[in-house]
Amino acid sequence: MTIRNNFLFLFIFILISFISLYLPDIDQNILSFLGHRSLITHSFLIPFLFNHYFLDKKDKPSLFFQIVAINLFFGFSVNFCADLISKGWRGTALITFLGMRFPAAISILWIFMNAIICMIFANKILGKFFSAKSTSYIFYFLGSLIAFVYFNNDYVAEPLLQFLIFILIHSVIFFYFLKKNNKKIIKNEFKVEKKMKDLNYEKNIKLIKKSDVNNYTGLIIFFAIAIFLLFMFSFFSQDKDNKNSKKTIQESYRSKGVYQDELDLCRLQIKNTYPKVTFTRIEFSSFTAPHNKLSYNKVIHMWMNHKQFFLDFSFGKIDCNIRVNEDQSISFTSLSAKYDN
Repeated sequence: MTIRNNFLFLFIFILISFISLYLPDIDQNILSFLGHRSLITHSFLIPFLFNHYFLDKKDKPSLFFQIVAINLFFGFSVNFCADLISKGWRGTALITFLGMRFPAAISILWIFMNAIICMIFANKILGKFFSAKSTSYIFYFLGSLIAFVYFNNDYVAEPLLQFLIFILIHSVIFFYFLKKNNKKIIKNEFKVEKKMKDLNYEKNIKLIKKSDVNNYTGLIIFFAIAIFLLFMFSFFSQDKDNKNSKKTIQESYRSKGVYQDELDLCRLQIKNTYPKVTFTRIEFSSFTAPHNKLSYNKVIHMWMNHKQFFLDFSFGKIDCNIRVNEDQSISFTSLSAKYDN
């Protein structure tokens, strides 16, 4: 049974990773009205709701949903670790909610805090449903490998630094829960469960449910207070930041390089322009942008590879034109015609 569960865990975990690792960034396309790095998508809220409705509310949740819940929390944590390394904590790099951008320090703290919370939930669910140590170690080493590959696909940020942050969070929390869920604790829990069966069953079920509700109530209250404090801090600091922004910014930081949100925007437009093409790589070779200006047009020179007959071929080059505004937010303007040289 353990071998079967490990095989299913391995297969489902890898399969769901293709979704969970990129799910927080749906605020760039499907839920674009929320704004990039929305407080809703860049928090533990989405995997927490999945865990609540598909595990906690079920008497016997399926093995598939157990693994999906673990992977959702894990994938969100990996994504947040990647977001912690940003070349410029301005504009769309900041956490946003209802059109308000939080300060850089608060955004970093929020992302870091949720990376830890998601990893804690992932390990907690793992220990609850998978008692075999072999499954735990599959989670640890497979998760580390998936995270390493994910970070190395980020061509703009620093993959090594991202992985070091991740492995620190991953290791500390994993080995803490591994120690907590040792054989002695499992035996003690078995004895407690055996004693509880001799008591009134319905009475204990009500107490357990009441305890679970209280635990979730505390978590919800903590989440609400955190959002309220972020709003209050941002509200009082926004005017000060706006007054000092024009004095401190001498030139646009976006004129110094190409950033991840710019590439994501260009890649999305290229894929929408050529929907029937199976792209394998869409990268930039160079860019042009004026210096000493806060608002301007920026041109990113992109190159593309596509799959044809199971092989990669060049699809040519294209220029992506974006508009950089004074607050360093960006918007797409146009794509040039495709060219070869």
